[in-house]
Amino acid sequence: MGAPSIPDPNYVHSQRIDRQLAQAFAAAQTECTILLAGTQGAGKSTIMKQQMKIIHHGSFTDEELAEYHQDILKNAIDAAREMLRALEHGGPAQDRRQKLTEVFATETPSDVTANAIHKLWTDSDVVDWFLRHAPETILTDNAS
Repeated sequence: MGAPSIPDPNYVHSQRIDRQLAQAFAAAQTECTILLAGTQGAGKSTIMKQQMKIIHHGSFTDEELAEYHQDILKNAIDAAREMLRALEHGGPAQDRRQKLTEVFATETPSDVTANAIHKLWTDSDVVDWFLRHAPETILTDNAS
């Protein structure tokens, strides 16, 4: 019987490097690089802080969720009002716009408001008009 063979040190070193590369590659598959561009005050830092909170702490508190819910709802209502103002200059049928304008005249959000927003954004005439006039229609960033 022969003497046990001694592993080649270069081979062992190469295997170690291969394992390290495989681990680094696997780790890189779960990472991504993003660029947040925007003017000062646009919320770039806020987005990063909120994403880190979600990633490392799981979620928001109930109080934070309620606060964000109100902000999002206000933005949706503001965007719907702005869209209705823009539609006054040549959009779809006046009677449909009038009904929606009356709903948005109140400051208190409700299910009726949510349904009106849904009707506004699913009305094919409104969508067609918006697509043709989007460059000159300014809406809140998260509303379009």
